[in-house]
Amino acid sequence: MVKEMQKDVNVLLLKQQIPFMLNVSHYMTDLVYTLYYTIKLQDEQSHILELEGRKTLLCDEIYKLREQFRNLLNQSSGSMYIEEDGNSTSSKDIIELIQQFKNLMNEELLQIVRDTNNLLIIELDKQNDNDINKLKLQLDNCLYGFLNLVTFIRKIPLKFDNDSKNQDSNNRESMESIVNVIKDELLLSWKIELDLLNCKIFNLISKNVKIIKLFQDSINEENIDSIKEDSETFIKLINWLKDDQVFGSIVL
Repeated sequence: MVKEMQKDVNVLLLKQQIPFMLNVSHYMTDLVYTLYYTIKLQDEQSHILELEGRKTLLCDEIYKLREQFRNLLNQSSGSMYIEEDGNSTSSKDIIELIQQFKNLMNEELLQIVRDTNNLLIIELDKQNDNDINKLKLQLDNCLYGFLNLVTFIRKIPLKFDNDSKNQDSNNRESMESIVNVIKDELLLSWKIELDLLNCKIFNLISKNVKIIKLFQDSINEENIDSIKEDSETFIKLINWLKDDQVFGSIVL
């Protein structure tokens, strides 16, 4: 029988890497959808090519990030539990896993996300539309939340001497407080912003004349003036976007 390991405070932090990385993946995916939408607003070929190039780059980064995340998830799954016979992953191994999760958020990836956000804001600034202005604000909110989380997680001190025999109760309380800040404040508030971004971009996509015309032609339907988010047509639109327009053969 397997029970949750309670003896290493660093396990608490390790467990928070999973929801954080999942949200990073969702965030980057919605940036790709926002790039797709922004491309459909363009008239100049040079701007279209720049945005298409950025979309391809971000898709590649998402694929790479998810592959690395899956590999680390497989490595860390046994580190969150302890067998009844007492065998468990050492504190040092757990800390090394946490550091590997941290390393996924490298400077190259952060710069790609920043540059993507900046490019989107520049292109969307050219549109005189209230809903697009709200989208720009939401993009910035999500970027700031992302960077705040990365900065906070990077600064968390990791200790190697947390085995059950000498673990200090203050260390555990301190780590629990840090984890609660991540889970109940930073991650929760960022997740709310990400959900708002997701709603805003798909609402705009579902109203875009060019996109809806392409969608109509692909499913051989006419006179789709508006698409309600709880409708079967909206689900078809999402699947069409993912499979035919945005990601294609890329397996995410």
